[in-house]
Amino acid sequence: MRAKGKVVHWDDDGGLGFVEDSESGERVFMHSKAVAQQGRRPRLGDTVSYRLSQDAKGRLRADNVRYTDRQGKLASIRAAIATLPEIFGVLFVVALVGLGIWGRVPWVVVIAYAVVSVVAFITYGLDKRLARKGKRRIAESTLLLLALLCGWPGALAAQRVFRHKTSKRSFQVSFWVMVAVNVAIFSYFTGIGNFGWLSQPWSSVG
Repeated sequence: MRAKGKVVHWDDDGGLGFVEDSESGERVFMHSKAVAQQGRRPRLGDTVSYRLSQDAKGRLRADNVRYTDRQGKLASIRAAIATLPEIFGVLFVVALVGLGIWGRVPWVVVIAYAVVSVVAFITYGLDKRLARKGKRRIAESTLLLLALLCGWPGALAAQRVFRHKTSKRSFQVSFWVMVAVNVAIFSYFTGIGNFGWLSQPWSSVG
């Protein structure tokens, strides 16, 4: 059975605090790692549900903490939505390698995605560094071109790792247009949907 309570103390730097049980009034220790919904760190006054347990010294501890207030739930939903691009990128890379193994895509294409992705990752990192130093930046057109030319998986990874270009909406719109165009071309030439000149496995071509 899950208990309910409210966060009555929270140290965000340390990632720890206390929840006051709504029935007993006892204070229960809580660590940020115990929060099941990692989209938002706890805040003072949050209402939560949790599984009551004990640490090695017998002290009460809150595990599997979940937000029960509306804002907390909305934050969790937004966090889940925010992970969709990463999931898409991982699935694409897995599919790309799988198609290469299956013989539906020549390995030169797989290698091209890998090489350009590495170049894109490095380029994003360099642009982030130039931005911090206030120096002349790499043109956005260059970053977008790398995404179009098979480098978008690496660009997407760089955006998350360096926290770069993720908040500029106009760039994100253009970036995902490049991704869509690249994936559409890739899908056509690999014969996904039973069309395209590569619909036959490469081992049987020629």
